[in-house]
Amino acid sequence: MSEVIGQSLSSLRALLAEKKISSVELTKQSLSQIEKTNKALNSLVFVDEKAAMSSAEEADKKLMAGEKAALLGIPFSVKDLFNVKGQPTTAGSKILQGYNSPYTATAIQNLLSDGAVLIARNNQDEFGKY
Repeated sequence: MSEVIGQSLSSLRALLAEKKISSVELTKQSLSQIEKTNKALNSLVFVDEKAAMSSAEEADKKLMAGEKAALLGIPFSVKDLFNVKGQPTTAGSKILQGYNSPYTATAIQNLLSDGAVLIARNNQDEFGKY
């Protein structure tokens, strides 16, 4: 298995296309890195390991079937400002704690529709002011 942390998007895309790594392996490495570093960095406010692994498995099936979407199988995280259906969205504010979005923002839906694998939500300043 190739080490993927710190590699460019185009490098990851090539590894997936050449079947040198699977989306599941890529996602597992990403989740492992999160587990190692997030407690100290506090850069992520929500990680959905179960959904990420499910999406990665689906991406691998599509890759094996020959699909070639640009982001297919690539893990990503989203700023906590963007809504994702069924996930907590706080925009970095305590007043929004407990809010779960009823819809997915169009920008995020476009990434998901292209096969990208959502793994986490990024921490941010309150309401994305800075």
